[in-house]
Amino acid sequence: MKCSVFANSFVFAVVIMLLSDSPLEAQESDRIEEIRRALKDITSDVPAVLVPAAGLLQCIGPADREAIPIFVRTLTNARNHAVPRIRSAIALGSIHADPEVVVPALKSVLLDQNAELRHVAADALGRFGTDAKPAATSLRKLLKDEHANVRVAAASSLILMDESIQDSVKTLAVATRDENYHLRWMACEGLSSVAPMPGPDVEAALLQVADNDDEHPDLREFARYVVDWICEVETDKE
Repeated sequence: MKCSVFANSFVFAVVIMLLSDSPLEAQESDRIEEIRRALKDITSDVPAVLVPAAGLLQCIGPADREAIPIFVRTLTNARNHAVPRIRSAIALGSIHADPEVVVPALKSVLLDQNAELRHVAADALGRFGTDAKPAATSLRKLLKDEHANVRVAAASSLILMDESIQDSVKTLAVATRDENYHLRWMACEGLSSVAPMPGPDVEAALLQVADNDDEHPDLREFARYVVDWICEVETDKE
């Protein structure tokens, strides 16, 4: 009788233990709650609230895969403030997982009225490479976007998807002559993703940066590196 009672008590204890949250699950739930709160606080005008939220969202990475549903819902809800939607798109690119869910979500905002949201969504899609091919048609439309940073992000991502290489390269080549330093850097970075480059105009555009960007030696050095790498790839293929 005593053995039977003990056995029943043991089974009951095991069941309770299995049904209860493990420390890891509790920790994950806490993380989700932190992310949810940060997406809310990121629109605050109070520095003491805004800065921690921005810091947390800045550190989102592959370990936060469980937060993908939250970021997808925030991103795709057009009634939300633009800032948490933008941060969600960036986070989804940084987590870089579950393309079957994330790629359609990012694709759905490529034609949003907010230019910065279009920019970060296009950039995030590039992180998925060929898995983001279903968004290629929408990205091609952004090659003619009125905002240069959107055009560059779309072109760079299309190259990473192995789509519309010629048109994308032309877009990036033009951007290497833009007056904005950051845009020129983005363009050079995008061109570094494909080699050998189609057409001599691309190498000429990079050399223009490498030889004449006197105010930014770091960009000049990077452009020269891309040109040298192109030449090396072309030599290896001969």
